[in-house]
Amino acid sequence: MWGTAIYGETWGIKKGYIMGKPDTDDVWQQLDDVIGHVYRFKDNKRGLRISITCVDSGGHYTQEVYTRCRERKNQRVFAIKGKGGDGIPFVTPPSKVPIKDNKRITCWLYTLGVDAGKETIMSSLKVQELARNIAISRSTSHVATIPIISTACSPSVWSSRKQSAATSGTG
Repeated sequence: MWGTAIYGETWGIKKGYIMGKPDTDDVWQQLDDVIGHVYRFKDNKRGLRISITCVDSGGHYTQEVYTRCRERKNQRVFAIKGKGGDGIPFVTPPSKVPIKDNKRITCWLYTLGVDAGKETIMSSLKVQELARNIAISRSTSHVATIPIISTACSPSVWSSRKQSAATSGTG
């Protein structure tokens, strides 16, 4: 889970996994525990609650996810589904989808444009300005930052490392 500020700044809050099949009560009870928890700051005086939760409805458990998300709509738990292709926005307004064959019982479904989402994320990762003591690897299609610690070796060792990296194709 992560926190997001008004202008898109993000923070990692906690990493975790809920293992199991989405048609079991235990999995949803674990999710309820995560949603209901107050995540405290270091000062232990202030804390944050989860404001929205999205559950992927793709796969073999679509109807179960719709049913469980509908049960948790007041806790802002929503079903999502990814859709690829040009012109599909990153997030669209939700649509009501029927649960099973009963068209009167519905669940909110958000469709996420996966191509637009990837573009949004990648454009936010673009380096605006190179920081001091950071090298950007140009040998791969992804950005890898490598901190350069200049006190770790003498200039002659550093230049021989740069030269060997250049000749081996890893630089």
